[in-house]
Amino acid sequence: MTIGYLVPEFPGQTHGFFWREILHIEAGGDAVAIFSTRRPHDRTTHDFSKLASDRTIYLTDVRFRDLLAWLSAVLAALALLARKDVRDLRNQGEGWFKLIGLAVVGARLGSICRYNNIRHVHGHSCADAGYVLAFSKLSGGPPFSLSLHGDLAVYGRGHDFKFQHAKFIACVTDALCEQVKTTLPHLVNEPLLIRMGIEREVANQKGSDWSAPQALKIVTVARLNQMKGHRHAIAAVATLKQRGLRIHYDIIGEGDYHSEIAEQIENAGLQAEVNLVGPLPNDQIAERLSRYDAFVLPSVGLGEAAPVAVMEAMGVGIPVVCSIIGGTPEMIEHERTGFLFTQGDEAALVDILARLADDPEMRKRVGEAGQNHAYNNFLTSVSAAKLMHCIRQ
Repeated sequence: MTIGYLVPEFPGQTHGFFWREILHIEAGGDAVAIFSTRRPHDRTTHDFSKLASDRTIYLTDVRFRDLLAWLSAVLAALALLARKDVRDLRNQGEGWFKLIGLAVVGARLGSICRYNNIRHVHGHSCADAGYVLAFSKLSGGPPFSLSLHGDLAVYGRGHDFKFQHAKFIACVTDALCEQVKTTLPHLVNEPLLIRMGIEREVANQKGSDWSAPQALKIVTVARLNQMKGHRHAIAAVATLKQRGLRIHYDIIGEGDYHSEIAEQIENAGLQAEVNLVGPLPNDQIAERLSRYDAFVLPSVGLGEAAPVAVMEAMGVGIPVVCSIIGGTPEMIEHERTGFLFTQGDEAALVDILARLADDPEMRKRVGEAGQNHAYNNFLTSVSAAKLMHCIRQ
């Protein structure tokens, strides 16, 4: 069976999981045709980036030899726009120009799938990619499914339209499943729980090189944007430094909030303690994580669901310290497999980090428990097998 696999701007900074899932699907005997809306803007180059981009069909690339196919897609899109459920999207605030563009891309995807005998397309986004897949199906393309990776409000409008045409909706946390059922109670098929995952690492495990008491090396791996809450971790580092702890904080990632974070570091006088590392290739993350005493993710607001970076840190065997957001309470049992604190509560974050600085044995104990939990619950091989099972049903 050949399936399509749609990821916006693939391969990007945080797309290691998608590539791993593709490989597991193919290892199970199915073929995967990779689609993306457009080429990525990230600077990050993973070990798989060239192979992945070479395999990916970018749906908004326009080539002269495809001119007739695009003309056919435009005609199909105009027919789609006459549908009542499409016209109703205008009442939800969607503009005609946007819908026309998405319908054209969707019709183009449908024709590619028909030509290549692609039996199903799975999309790892419920934003505009969801529209593209719905338009693809309505123009004669194959059935499709969607994965929801965060709060519905983050993924725009028209979810009832996108979801009602999907074969199934997969959510990466139980909390998101409940959100979909509450927000869209009329859906015929209830959302399914299909978690994201990591690989079982043989190398890159945390060894015995924990920092001494009263010293702590912490790290965040995340995009540099405001909702990731880096400012709260930086403020906690400033407080711990004032208390006399030897603390070092590395921030790995890139994004549009870089200058604001750099300014906060400078204003706090933490240039020696806090380092903006920049993005790292996916194949280097686990080894890098093994150098630290703890992983911190102080996210705030909406958009977070089941952060793969948290799973990766757990898999390496270092304790994770996360705000209560999205699915983190499902991933972490407080003080046993990791630590949780209320969003924006810098005092609570300081307290947790101070305890970890004081007690290397606690770091080791919680890190090991988190690692066991991750390997029992967050493996990509399991998520890929469940996804394909749902597609075949």
